[in-house]
Amino acid sequence: MADYYDQFSEMIDAITAEEAAWIKLVLKMEPGEARLHQELGMDPGDEDNELYLASWPGFGWSLEKGNTRLWLHVDEGYEEEMLILFLQRFLQKFRPAGVISITGASTCSKPSIGAFGGWWLVVSAAEDRGGDVWDAAEKAKKELEQKENP
Repeated sequence: MADYYDQFSEMIDAITAEEAAWIKLVLKMEPGEARLHQELGMDPGDEDNELYLASWPGFGWSLEKGNTRLWLHVDEGYEEEMLILFLQRFLQKFRPAGVISITGASTCSKPSIGAFGGWWLVVSAAEDRGGDVWDAAEKAKKELEQKENP
């Protein structure tokens, strides 16, 4: 049986002291802490939020270069919804006009058919968009098929 992995590694530069303090506070909190819900703009009384945040933060991180760079990464898998939630809240709080992009690889421990590819995610304070190479390849295939067989 094959093992499947999503991996990414991205850096957010020019982290201020205020941003670094908030990042440490939020990303080190335990899932059940009411303050985590508050910092993320979530209702602490909502049981669905408890389940949603059960594996918080769901991605790897560290502050680098004297806390002036935030390294976001994952080696095996991650929680996309939690990454988006964190990034949007960070942007809303500190960089409302900012946009962060992340690209990642999807790999497999064995050469399984169609198991290798990549994906992208772009996040602003108000919106997120994403896609993958499989959708792009399928779209391009259909376009070429239509040209070849009008």
